[in-house]
Amino acid sequence: MNFPADAYPPALYSASQHTTPDTIRVESTEDAIIVWLTGLMIGVPRTADDTRLHAALDSAWRMGQALERYGSEIRAELERRERERAAEVLAAAARATKGPTSQPLVVDDLRYCNGCGGPVGRATPVEQARAAEGLELPDARVECRNCTPQAEPAFTAHLMPVDTDVCAEHDEAIAARGDGWRHISDGQICPPVSEIADRDAEGSGVGCH
Repeated sequence: MNFPADAYPPALYSASQHTTPDTIRVESTEDAIIVWLTGLMIGVPRTADDTRLHAALDSAWRMGQALERYGSEIRAELERRERERAAEVLAAAARATKGPTSQPLVVDDLRYCNGCGGPVGRATPVEQARAAEGLELPDARVECRNCTPQAEPAFTAHLMPVDTDVCAEHDEAIAARGDGWRHISDGQICPPVSEIADRDAEGSGVGCH
């Protein structure tokens, strides 16, 4: 339901102060119903007509939605920082080892090189699943610009979430990386079945490199 602007309760600002718990409260008196939000007062008199009361209720619902999103964004930021701290601990442990670790590290959706511990892009869903099960992962040093200076920057950058498919010639699981489709097992470039079909239709077959 749409209400006219003047039906909504006015917002009055009384001071600039910190949002401490004691500055957020609701007052319900014989004359009015008021919410205080750290210097911001929003209230409606009990003598208001139904339209104004419904408009005030609509305001309360929208404020609740906004505050819920505010809280969600803060929780997400705290979780992101926790993931970064956990990733840095694991990366530091990898860097401290002498020589490469047995396999790359996967923290959340990011992979870390088994040679130097630096980030080497997003893990595919298959890689995430294998890491969760403690299964072997392909050597990430060929994708790491610290360990392999000639590695393609687009391949080693933090990428958008990847897609997975099956390679046309070897029936291998492949993932979309920054520089093309690659085998998940060994990083070899190889286009998916769908791409082969499209290029064959144009008279130019494509194979693995």
